[in-house]
Amino acid sequence: MRSLPCIRPLGQWLLGVEFFDPLVRIIEADVGPIRKCRSAATIDGFSAKAPKGRDAMLIGILSDTHDQVARASRAVRKLADLGAEALIHCGDLTGPEVVHECVGLPAYFVFGNNDYNQIGLRRAMDEIGAVCLGVSGTLTLGGRRLAVTHGDSTKEMKRLAALAPDYLFFGHTHVPTDERVGPTRWVNPGALYRAPAWTVALLDLEGGSLRLLTIDHAR
Repeated sequence: MRSLPCIRPLGQWLLGVEFFDPLVRIIEADVGPIRKCRSAATIDGFSAKAPKGRDAMLIGILSDTHDQVARASRAVRKLADLGAEALIHCGDLTGPEVVHECVGLPAYFVFGNNDYNQIGLRRAMDEIGAVCLGVSGTLTLGGRRLAVTHGDSTKEMKRLAALAPDYLFFGHTHVPTDERVGPTRWVNPGALYRAPAWTVALLDLEGGSLRLLTIDHAR
């Protein structure tokens, strides 16, 4: 099993927080349960429920697909096959074609610094029934408070962190990250472009287990 890179990119530097619990190593497997965060109501009116009869919810997290349509298709298919019930994309889709590869699951998107065609991207999101959060946003899934942004704006990262969500999802660095800063777990799924390994993440919102998944070359 191949080890994948993990960094501690932003927590202390952005917030001046001295306490955090780093996960030293991320591999393509569950990293195990993390201390549960408190539940809270929907922040901005976006909410989705886990399937009837259970509280668990698996979500797929992607970022920095940069017009890699076939690669994004393989990533979404892998996440769906492993049980993802919703998708969150942390920006830098670049073109609307990537949006259409996310059809079939509830999907939430933010814009990155390379998403210049926001009109076309919004139109594609409307066509598949996805939610566009703009440059950042908050939502509740599976009873957890989530914040999402691309990660290119320090100001926006600080603003979202100040809300103390259970999870803060971001991209931009093209490097997978899993780090707790105070009450918030910061997760970057990596990238599907210009990265040593192409990765996405699968997160169990109830138990906290995170799987970082590699997306192989097409055969």
